[in-house]
Amino acid sequence: EGEKSVLNFLELIGLKEEEAVKQLVEREKAKHKAQKEKEALEEALSGADAAISFKDWESAEEAILQAKRLGGESVLEQVNLLEQKLQKEKTKEIKTQISESMVRAQKLLKNKEFREARKVIAQA
Repeated sequence: EGEKSVLNFLELIGLKEEEAVKQLVEREKAKHKAQKEKEALEEALSGADAAISFKDWESAEEAILQAKRLGGESVLEQVNLLEQKLQKEKTKEIKTQISESMVRAQKLLKNKEFREARKVIAQA
């Protein structure tokens, strides 16, 4: 009977050891996954900033959405700053385009090209 209890104890230890190994493996997997997510988040944030610099509004918006999904509350401030920067740059670009169109329209009006001037103003 003493041997049975020793065998049972050894089995129990073996199971605990096996469970500990499983837990270690799961922890390592979780660490690896967290690292990959962190890298993806950093890539999304830097990608959004670069896309804004290149005036690629669609890519910037996609990268911002991806950063929101990946980081949630932890990156809210960074995401808000990127969204503000995106809106500021888009507004600046639109104002520039309108100004350029108005200059073209003025030149057309000086040359009495009224029909073309109307088209340019309508597009602005």
